[in-house]
Amino acid sequence: MSDQKPDESTQYFQTQTPTDVFQIFDQNINIASRMGESMAKRMYAVCLGKLAAFSISLKNAFFDYRTEKFKDRSQLMNYTPVMMALVNDCSRYIEFVQLWAQKKSGLGHTELVSQCYECFEHIRLEAIACLLEEPLHDLSQSIKDLFTAAWQKAITSESMHTIAATLKDYGGDYQQHLMLPNFVETMEIAQLKILRYYLQAILDRKLKFRSAEERSDAADRLGMDIEILSHFNMDLAFATPVNEGGKPVVADDKVDILLSYEIFENICELLRCEADMIQLELSTFVQKFPDVSPQQLARLLDIRGDMKIDLNDLSRNDGSKILDVMSGEFGRKKTRTIFSEVGFRPGHH
Repeated sequence: MSDQKPDESTQYFQTQTPTDVFQIFDQNINIASRMGESMAKRMYAVCLGKLAAFSISLKNAFFDYRTEKFKDRSQLMNYTPVMMALVNDCSRYIEFVQLWAQKKSGLGHTELVSQCYECFEHIRLEAIACLLEEPLHDLSQSIKDLFTAAWQKAITSESMHTIAATLKDYGGDYQQHLMLPNFVETMEIAQLKILRYYLQAILDRKLKFRSAEERSDAADRLGMDIEILSHFNMDLAFATPVNEGGKPVVADDKVDILLSYEIFENICELLRCEADMIQLELSTFVQKFPDVSPQQLARLLDIRGDMKIDLNDLSRNDGSKILDVMSGEFGRKKTRTIFSEVGFRPGHH
């Protein structure tokens, strides 16, 4: 891949390559179709094979370019524009492949079509992840400060304000140069990464509270942090596909960002509620977030500081409350939230 700055004649960073590639392939298929359906099918297979090989070459070039960047961050000064162009180009490749799948379905070779689609989609998502490495690198210290003693003592949510301001700054550049669906997805992925880091810090039990007052103060701070970050999601809502009920469409294999935000609202409730109401609160929690594990729930209860939790044997003491509510949820469809993507460090306290 070249470090040359992408075309700036349009609003979005992109190259001419996707259009050129598919024009050449279309011309060859159209010429072949004049010689009969059999020849058209053969040429379609050849073009798909060439496209699949090209997608693999593009993926290899992308990884080489990324590796070169991280050998020396002072080099490849057009790295960010090139990544944004790659994200947009992959979307265009995918659109062309989908158009072929519709218009040329009679020519068969659906496996090759799927292979091309999956490869370009993989590159697109990896390029988005590469884009976000820069803001996340800038935010590393602010992220580390979440749910720590310093966080607990701070008067304001300074770390989350820094995170929000940095994402807004980078987001302005992304909004200008990424196609709208790519911009929205990039910012959603950025939010999910922050939410995962935050949930990980909680599950690692960096804090353990000693009183109801400490739990209440922590719940208030946690609520403020999530409200600050959630403003991004409100800004992006206009561009998110919705169903007939007005709710965002979430693919089965995607993490539900709105539900992931609600996790923290419910963690606040787990912190605030009285000990004799914890079973009811747990039941509500498990019904709402069916992908939460017993060990994750145990750690959420343990940070309260007033529950007897044996992480090695949840059948003992207050751990039994978790097993009781989990048993009633067996077999339910597990909507994916960030609980599916975070674990915990054994023994970390």
